[in-house]
Amino acid sequence: MMIHQRNDSDLKVEIEVLKERTRGMEMALALQAEEYARRLEELNHAHARAQERNANFLGMEAYEEHKKQLEQWQRAVDSFISESRGSKTSIISMFSAALSIGALALALLKILKP
Repeated sequence: MMIHQRNDSDLKVEIEVLKERTRGMEMALALQAEEYARRLEELNHAHARAQERNANFLGMEAYEEHKKQLEQWQRAVDSFISESRGSKTSIISMFSAALSIGALALALLKILKP
């Protein structure tokens, strides 16, 4: 078996290659750290903007309460309209009956009064 021996110049080249790789890794890590910081800053601003925007929205509990009150109001209006239609119908019926009776009375008066 043959053992490969390295001479000093080969070792120096290998050391320089390793140093260059290390520098490259350090630069890559620094760039990555800068990018993470930039993204985190962007996310923090986006979160703040979202909170400001959400402050203008109605919460679910308030919405449900408002919806419940609106439905109660709608039922009351529907009930009032139903009752009003019934009373209007009976008023119209009575009015038309009174007109019919009046017309009949006039017709009888004309017949009885020659």
